[in-house]
Amino acid sequence: MAKVPQFTIQALAKRHPVFRRRYDKSEFMRTIRHESEEGKPPREYDFVALLPRNSFELEAMEMQGVFDAAKVVVRDQYMRLPSSATSNANTVGDIRALADEQFAHIESGNRRLDEYAKTHFGRSYGVLVSELRGVVVGRFVAAFDKVLAIDVRASARSERDRRVLCGLDCWAEDSDAAEMIRIADEGHVYANWVAALLLTSERPLGDEAVDCLLRAHDGKFPHALSTLAELLVVEGDFADALEIALLALDAGARWANSLVDRIMEFTSGMVVIDGGPVRPLMFALVHEVIDADFRALAMKHRPQWRLSTAWERDAALLAALNRGVHRE
Repeated sequence: MAKVPQFTIQALAKRHPVFRRRYDKSEFMRTIRHESEEGKPPREYDFVALLPRNSFELEAMEMQGVFDAAKVVVRDQYMRLPSSATSNANTVGDIRALADEQFAHIESGNRRLDEYAKTHFGRSYGVLVSELRGVVVGRFVAAFDKVLAIDVRASARSERDRRVLCGLDCWAEDSDAAEMIRIADEGHVYANWVAALLLTSERPLGDEAVDCLLRAHDGKFPHALSTLAELLVVEGDFADALEIALLALDAGARWANSLVDRIMEFTSGMVVIDGGPVRPLMFALVHEVIDADFRALAMKHRPQWRLSTAWERDAALLAALNRGVHRE
């Protein structure tokens, strides 16, 4: 099996290894059925779903269907276990190593998990995980219902910032925001995105929000990387934002294209005057600043940015000269 390409991004002066996750997880996708011509079977198209940021969008934009599909994605290994007088395992992810040690005489790994769960938690491993997942999902739904949108008329964001961010800022009571963060810590993928939105609600981007967004991306949540890139543009970190937007675009977030355009717009008129001839800031970002791996993504998705070869430059010069020659 081919390895998933790994990149290194920078956010707030910290570097993070990030895998390019294809946004193809069925729970985060939406299917459109297109009726074909008479006599031909209908065709279905899958594309990444637009997901609500808060309870207002959920109701106003009639997103219940995509929300219900996305809310169930939990990375089981991070779920917290109930207290047990006989086990020191804290999360589901801790169980496997302990089960392998305690029940080494059992050949099957799945049976070792079952025996450990029955011995220390009174039910099979599958039932235990299913119960815990149901609790986490239920907590997420209850917490999400308390996340509200900040009306644009009451927003402390500048008009420039609002042009970058793809949705309204979110707000929740401190206790509800803290609960969303706890749910995120227990492996709920969607909750990691919402927690990051709450942590950055009309506030600067911080390390905790970055971590939440990267965990959401690792769970194939399609809006996480582009949200991080948007927040970095707001912070004025154009190079880091460009790299992350290109990675999001390559993973399948087509809307990251517009964010790349926004970076071009905001850097328009800015130039670099050191280290060589005067050149546009965007040119310097693409060809001098971002890492080679991201430059390859830039050339893939924006081939018009490719530098012309010496042969192409000579051909263009010759064509210009020929156009200037008067012929009888």
